[in-house]
Amino acid sequence: MVDAGEPPLDALTCPHCQSPLDDATKVDGDIVECQTCHQLVATISSERPDNDADVDPSDHDAERAAAERRLQIKQSEELSGLRIRNLSVAKRAAIRQRSYFIVGAWACLVVVGQCVSSIASHVITSQLALLDGVYTLLGMVCFWSIFYFLRQALRLRTEIEASQLAEPLTPPDFSTLSDGSQMAKNLEEVE
Repeated sequence: MVDAGEPPLDALTCPHCQSPLDDATKVDGDIVECQTCHQLVATISSERPDNDADVDPSDHDAERAAAERRLQIKQSEELSGLRIRNLSVAKRAAIRQRSYFIVGAWACLVVVGQCVSSIASHVITSQLALLDGVYTLLGMVCFWSIFYFLRQALRLRTEIEASQLAEPLTPPDFSTLSDGSQMAKNLEEVE
């Protein structure tokens, strides 16, 4: 049975893929799922039939807005699983990237140590050569790279430790919680 304000499903098309909604699966009230693209669609029509002249247009608009709100809630519930999965993948990637930066900083520290050791041994033996200039340049680049890698690792650390949840708009109400004494009294009354 079709509501007077709602056209039959075979008269509607999916706004996403333009396929007819005659085989659509009803999900919740005025929300159907398209069998072609599996998107959720609100089926409240924005047009009023001619024989429904005594119905207030604001009622129909409110009904359509309510159907669209239900559709948005349904889609947000569906997306929450995807969002959680994406957040966990992004966090693992950030942890991995931070580990690479730390390893890079250690490697640069070892190269700087090797360059300083090589230059020091040549200075002690008074055998400075062109290669010592290359060691000096390499040591300076690696020394700068240590700070770059550590700065990036610290940036990723703050990103990893940041909460993904938004702060609540209202503080939680703990007034309804009890300490368990009422349950103990209830158990005493049962005996």
